[in-house]
Amino acid sequence: MLQNLESEIQNKWSVPTNANAVSPSVVENLKQNNKATQKNETNIPEVQNNKIQNFNSNIPNLSNEVMNNTTAPSLNTVLPHELYNQQQQQQQQQQQQKQQQMQMSYHDIICDHLFQCFTHSIYTDLKLRFQGGSIIQEATFFLHKIMCIRSPLLAQLISETEASQMNLRYPILDIVVPINDMNITAKGLSIALGHLYSSFAHHHLLNAENGNTTEHSKLLRSVLASAHFLRLPDLCNITANLIYPNINRHTVLDYCHFVNQPNFITRYDEFSKNIYDCVYNCLCKNVIKELTELNRQDIWQDREGQGYKQLIELFSELPFEWMKKVVESKDFITPSEIDRYYFAKELISLRARKQLPVVIGEENVVLAFGISKNSNITIVRKSPKHPTGSQERKVWKYMENK
Repeated sequence: MLQNLESEIQNKWSVPTNANAVSPSVVENLKQNNKATQKNETNIPEVQNNKIQNFNSNIPNLSNEVMNNTTAPSLNTVLPHELYNQQQQQQQQQQQQKQQQMQMSYHDIICDHLFQCFTHSIYTDLKLRFQGGSIIQEATFFLHKIMCIRSPLLAQLISETEASQMNLRYPILDIVVPINDMNITAKGLSIALGHLYSSFAHHHLLNAENGNTTEHSKLLRSVLASAHFLRLPDLCNITANLIYPNINRHTVLDYCHFVNQPNFITRYDEFSKNIYDCVYNCLCKNVIKELTELNRQDIWQDREGQGYKQLIELFSELPFEWMKKVVESKDFITPSEIDRYYFAKELISLRARKQLPVVIGEENVVLAFGISKNSNITIVRKSPKHPTGSQERKVWKYMENK
């Protein structure tokens, strides 16, 4: 009976008789699900493998970077040591600079004290009286022997005077110093003597209000002459280096007369030659350059222009020897020889109006090609009339060889 009931239920609900049996549709679904899971399982390792391979491919680069970075500690171990040494050197330099500043400040105090004794004639034991030169009256200075012996000339005079007055005791040694150089002035001597005490004296030359003034140029020449007279080569060098740039269109005329003095070329040793060359170079080139820049045009393009007239005016005041030397020189650059000739003609004409031909002689310019080794013009001057009434025509060649 139970069996009949079971069969009816199976027939009614279509239940398989085997409990372990599975319908084909279910089996197929299970198979498809298994295939999908297997496929997913196989895909996951491939992605992971790709990631691992990509990571592994970067490992050599990382290892290289690590290897490179391994050298950094060695650099880092050296760098602080170098920085430490640099810091120590900087500290030592700073200490040395502080010591030098302290020493310089102390030296400045001593120099200032000595210079005050010079300017106020305090505790002096030497009296120098300079006579001659361009000093109208006797220039007297109360000084200190211990400082004045820095000058070889004064040291010799002090030694000779003390030897001659060995048995005489004077509180102040009195010495008369003769001067033969007309360029030496009392003010120039004052600066040169002050230089024996400190550098404050010649700083006055650097702090001139107007370096182009005639007074300042005269002071520079006087200090050079005084320093050379006292045999102070350091002050001569300082002053000469101030003179060279001081030669310009404002001062060149005074310097021209300065170097035109008799025996000038050997008077101040090598400084004479250097100053002479600077004057020559200024007249040949620098004056024209200054006037061109001042008038903002080439002075040779307009003979009626201000620059050309200023050049004519300046050259008309030159000594004949210098005027002849410069205008005839090839260093005096002109656009052409005809321009040089007309310039010389106008120059001589202006000089004739300013001066008396009876006193200096008549001047003229000759244009001759292929004769002179310099330019193609020659400036000549007739000698003034002799008491007998005769004249002598002379072509000047003075200072032709530079």
